[in-house]
Amino acid sequence: MKTIKVHVSKEGDTKIETQGFSGVACKEATKQLEKALGSVSNEKLTDDYYKTSTVDQMNTNGNS
Repeated sequence: MKTIKVHVSKEGDTKIETQGFSGVACKEATKQLEKALGSVSNEKLTDDYYKTSTVDQMNTNGNS
């Protein structure tokens, strides 16, 4: 399951954490949140960021 968690400290600092995303999908999913919250001061990418997502490719030459 894909989840996005937003943590807000008492001081107002925010942290966005994603789970279940692979590759750059996590960056796409959080883009609008990051924009709304302001500038990014620190970013830690998890191992999931470096995984590639599996995509089924269709045969484009018409043969099965």
